[in-house]
Amino acid sequence: MLSLDLSEEHWLYSNVFCAICGTAFWRHPCEEWAGKVVLLTEHDSSELPPIAGWTAKHESKRGAQVLEWPAVITEGSRCQLVHGEASVNAYSDWDLSQNFPVHEACLELAKQIIQVRSKNRDSTKKTHPRQVTSVSDLFEVLMARRSTWDWGITEKLDAPHNYYLPREYYVHNIYYDRECLTKEEKDVLEADPLDIPDLVESLISCLQPLPQRSHENLSAFRVQFQRRIESLPAELFLSVLDYLYPLKIDSSECTRLLSPSIWKGMLLNGQIIPFLSDLDSTDFEQELLNCSCPAELDYERLVRQLTQVAPKLNMALLPDLSVGLRNRIRIWKLVQEMYVGDYGDWYNKCMSGTI
Repeated sequence: MLSLDLSEEHWLYSNVFCAICGTAFWRHPCEEWAGKVVLLTEHDSSELPPIAGWTAKHESKRGAQVLEWPAVITEGSRCQLVHGEASVNAYSDWDLSQNFPVHEACLELAKQIIQVRSKNRDSTKKTHPRQVTSVSDLFEVLMARRSTWDWGITEKLDAPHNYYLPREYYVHNIYYDRECLTKEEKDVLEADPLDIPDLVESLISCLQPLPQRSHENLSAFRVQFQRRIESLPAELFLSVLDYLYPLKIDSSECTRLLSPSIWKGMLLNGQIIPFLSDLDSTDFEQELLNCSCPAELDYERLVRQLTQVAPKLNMALLPDLSVGLRNRIRIWKLVQEMYVGDYGDWYNKCMSGTI
């Protein structure tokens, strides 16, 4: 994270915003994560060949190709392609092509969600029939949001939840207003969501000692239930966890139906909490030894709290959580909530007065 004075800040932040997370890009040259841009655009292969520089392509719903163009923000809403001399306007260019700028890190997190959904039985229990299961779906979500309101030149794409950021965060056509955020909120939005060097230490600092009464108050049913679960073969137990994804817990109130060791396994195996797939269990165990933590820790409470970290910045929940991890969870849940036509549904409800 950079430390800048006000004059440097004005130079660093562009007035173009990521179509996935809603925060401003940093101007070129900038090697930080917030300056690494990928343009998602659609190209009809039956027409002229695309401009050189794309690094990946995906089949779109209309038989065209969705291309990924690495780019940087130069001036205004212009995006300079990294592999070539061409530049285009973010969102809509003069030829009406749609170029959706996203952080490279945000796109990587979206791809991780797509991969998780393809591996899990989540495909059979979709939260919405038009949720994102491919990069082409992601492009369709952005196209639908774009087409709902305005096809003119713009720097920001509206979303039904406004990316859970204050309306004051955006100031049209001028340097955007960061002063509507607290310092803690700014730190979260500017933290790298992929490279989190303090990931292990942060999670351990959020762990609390297991209350002694949790052992004393276990009923005979709970004890028997725990023994049966723990006696399952490992393959069968992992299959049970597969059905639990995506884990949704409405309360941080612990039931103590499962033992702390099972909740610890949920934390470390990356299956129930897939945004922690890069959490190294060996490093975690070593850090536990180094920090002289209590013998019994409340893993259930931590897992429940992690699943309740919402996209809307709530710094009171898990205050010791790494800013990078909090930003990762914010972006992860924004993508999880996406579906084709989501902004249109919200817009129509607003127009009809039903919300």
